[in-house]
Amino acid sequence: DLIAPASGEVLEVNDSLAEEAEQINEDPYGGGWLLKIRIDDSADLEDLLSAQDYADLIANH
Repeated sequence: DLIAPASGEVLEVNDSLAEEAEQINEDPYGGGWLLKIRIDDSADLEDLLSAQDYADLIANH
């Protein structure tokens, strides 16, 4: 199961991760992507943090 912050339709799954799961941690913005989705409602994205905002948040805790 994957819990996502927004609902939508899965368009593509990165099947290569079955053989190279380490890519999720080693290259999450490149070869380690999990899936591509079409978001149902863009308003679901308004409260999400960017990668940099999240890095800043955890660096301060």
